[in-house]
Amino acid sequence: MAGTVADILDTCELLDNELEVDSGEDDEALAIRAITQAQHYFETFCATFPKVLQTVTTLTTTANTETTTWTSSIIRLDALWYLDANSNPVRKLSRIDEIGGHVPSLPWPLQVTLGTPATGAPYGYYGNMANFYWLPRPDATHTIRVYGLLEQSRFTLRTDAVNYPYRCHLALAQFAVKLLSLGVGDSSGELDRLAGQVFTPLLRQLRKFDRSEPVGRHYTQYHTA
Repeated sequence: MAGTVADILDTCELLDNELEVDSGEDDEALAIRAITQAQHYFETFCATFPKVLQTVTTLTTTANTETTTWTSSIIRLDALWYLDANSNPVRKLSRIDEIGGHVPSLPWPLQVTLGTPATGAPYGYYGNMANFYWLPRPDATHTIRVYGLLEQSRFTLRTDAVNYPYRCHLALAQFAVKLLSLGVGDSSGELDRLAGQVFTPLLRQLRKFDRSEPVGRHYTQYHTA
């Protein structure tokens, strides 16, 4: 999305002018590893905020197979939508919270509006970060769109692309420089405090990027008594 690891290395040098992080210099490899750990910490923090850096991917079901392997890059799942043969979204799949709740009957409210088909296009799912369990059992190959936060590739080279906005560079550099300083006496608890300081304002902005109008209340269930 914005720049390369070299840009973050330059920012690290700005924060600590004793670092030598130009190409081939003594601190380059160590600083890249620190930036990579900053990346992981940042993504872990992002995963606790709904919609932050949300993107999409797809997965497919297999005919007469109960499960589909969880895509390992999904670290925050926001929604699953069933796509028709023309890749148009048709309906949102309902999350099943009960372990094993995808069999033998549909969860409420699907059990009220639908029967209990033996096979078909999925209406619901149970997920445990190892597999998606489909309800009902898929009768064919169906495509599901996944909305969520996807883990980005680890940084290994100064030329690697940074898949976050430019305004993330300073926060990643601050965290990486602090991580490099741990070897000279700072406690690891400093990382948690620093993460709260440098990531929280950034994530608040990334989460509420559309302020064009107030967010209305959204009700998913109703009571008749």
